[in-house]
Amino acid sequence: MKWLYFIMTFIILYAVSLGLYQLIKMFILNKYRINKRIVFVISMVILLLQIIFSNVLSKYVVLQFTFTILFIVFMFTYMELLKRDRIEKNKPVVGRPKPKPGRIKNMNNK
Repeated sequence: MKWLYFIMTFIILYAVSLGLYQLIKMFILNKYRINKRIVFVISMVILLLQIIFSNVLSKYVVLQFTFTILFIVFMFTYMELLKRDRIEKNKPVVGRPKPKPGRIKNMNNK
């Protein structure tokens, strides 16, 4: 019976986290430029708070789930920002090609 409770809890946490992440991706990440280091630091602070207050959080299951959901959403956001930076870094440079140095224009043959 505990396994069923664990699986249902996992599915609910995953669904809520993914839903919040999609909302953040649609409304915030597409409109604003967010620093990936700030998102990473916030997620680590949430993780450390969850570890430090584990005794208190074990009594309040809703608070424990809230911290878990926030951590997952911030880590998803961090991974999305990493992916966008990698794509932007590998973009080809668009511009005019350099002329070849040996080419002479308008040369009159005599």
